[in-house]
Parts: sequence; C-alpha cells; structure tokens
Amino acid sequence: MLTSGVGLAGLLISPLFFPSILYGMPRIPAASPAATPLGPGPEEDSEPLSPVPEDPLKPGYEADYLKQIGSKMDECMQQLQPYLQNDCNLAYMAKLSGIPAHHLAYYFREERRQPFNEYRNLWRIQHAKQLIREGKAREMTLEAIGLSSGFSSRITFINAFKKVEGIPPGAYANAASILI
Repeated sequence: MLTSGVGLAGLLISPLFFPSILYGMPRIPAASPAATPLGPGPEEDSEPLSPVPEDPLKPGYEADYLKQIGSKMDECMQQLQPYLQNDCNLAYMAKLSGIPAHHLAYYFREERRQPFNEYRNLWRIQHAKQLIREGKAREMTLEAIGLSSGFSSRITFINAFKKVEGIPPGAYANAASILI
C-alpha cells in the first residue's frame, strides 16, 4: 500500500518537474544537416501531419515535425486569413489546422520563441499595410482599417502597429499617400 501511494504521488507530481512529457513529443536532438533526410516535397504537403514517425528512434524527427507545423501555420494564415477574425487565438488555429493546441503552444514557445499573439498581429499589420498602400486610408478611417484587419480596438491596432513598424499607422498612411 505504501509503494502504490508513493508511485501515485510520483505520477501526479512528475509533470511539475518534467513538463515536456505533457507535449507528447520526445526531445530528441536534431541530427546534423548532412545526416537528415530531405522533408516532403511540394506534392506531399497536403498529407496530414503525423507527430509520430515510422521509426521512433530516427534522429531529428521532432525538427521535421516542427517545420511541418510552421509551414502549415503560414499556409493556413495565407490562404484562410483567420487573423482577420476577432476571436483568432491558439485554440481556434488548432481547430482550423487540425494540429493539437498543445503542439502549437510548444511550437510557438520553443521553436519560434514568439507568442502566438505576436505572430497573429504580424499578419494583421501586413494586411493593414496592404490596405493603406491600396489607398483605403482615403476611403476609410484608420480605426476601420484596424478593425477590418482583425484588431478589436483602435488602441490595440495603434500599439501593435507602432511595435512592429516603429511609427503609428497615421504616419505610415501619410508616407504611403506621398508615394502614391
């Protein structure tokens, strides 16, 4: 009874000391670039992502899986434009892409070293800049451009724009209108 109690306690507290076990992916160091086989070709990109390789001892499969997640995220953002939705978050992207949310969280934290919100805001800023370059700033207010780019408020749009571009959107629109 004592042994089973200690074992149960060990199982319950092990995620606190070893959180990587919650992600379902072993931490295998990547092999050298010469030893790593090439990833899937363009015709194989439509296959579903498989986090478990055929050979679990194959070195570097984690890096390949993380590259697949990154390309799937970029492809999803480019084609479906979920960043334009106000409620675009990690859980929404997991549902949309078919990749488990904890794998996405691991990817953004460990691989990109960037929070998902910053990644999403970069796409939103690029969309807003495209609208401004197309001359929409003459037809719409900057607040409307921010809202149509997925931001929830004017202040959020201005702060995110300044963080990425270094200037407020109004200054960017003025500079863009001079170039047009």
